[in-house]
Amino acid sequence: HEFVVLRTSNAGQTWTRQLAGSDEAIGEYLRFFDASRGMVVVLGKQAAIYRTGNGGNTWDKHLRTHAGGYVVSADFIDADHGWLLAHASTEGEALLRTRDGGTTWAGLGNPVAYSDWAYGIAFSDSRNGWLYSESTGPYAYKSQDAGVSWQRIALPGPPGGWPNVNGARLSVAVRPTDGAGVMVTVVIGPSWSLPLSASSSPRLDPQPGNQFQLSSVDGGRSWKIFSLPSTGGGRSGLARL
Repeated sequence: HEFVVLRTSNAGQTWTRQLAGSDEAIGEYLRFFDASRGMVVVLGKQAAIYRTGNGGNTWDKHLRTHAGGYVVSADFIDADHGWLLAHASTEGEALLRTRDGGTTWAGLGNPVAYSDWAYGIAFSDSRNGWLYSESTGPYAYKSQDAGVSWQRIALPGPPGGWPNVNGARLSVAVRPTDGAGVMVTVVIGPSWSLPLSASSSPRLDPQPGNQFQLSSVDGGRSWKIFSLPSTGGGRSGLARL
């Protein structure tokens, strides 16, 4: 349960250790915005933010205890503007926003409906953001005002409609791409499947039937469902050549 930050300036031939610290099982968020400014956010109950302005030579540490929550996700679009998503004991999910690099934070409340659960945040710019969420229906959460309010967007189903989920939960992972582009993965229920032999241990299906992918190029106003290449696609392509 420790982490280190290493830096290279010769394409990986040698590395210099710049930062080390303790963390929890959930991990860290690291991002550099240019050659000088960067940060590390330690997630979990003992959340902390490390900031550098000189390429990692020195770091300032700031503890993050607002809302008494368990920080599960962080995202920064530049050295000043960022968000934290915490699971607070009294209010469910709690979204926090900073405009000064983490020195001060504003609480934005719970971004999802009471029956849903948010576990990740991803912003494409200072106003437009998306949530990774778990819910009872196929929809995504989007904000256009820097996280102050959130809109629940219904996702179109595959040909024939969404399968009968029988009360299963849906995990919706949303990742902004370039411009107004968005990629979404929807997983219905657990992503584990059993092999033919009941005596074998469970395996993770490389193409589970309960997983669907969608994309948008207009910020979620319209969507296109697409399929991943088959596991034998590479071999088939070589055979045709």
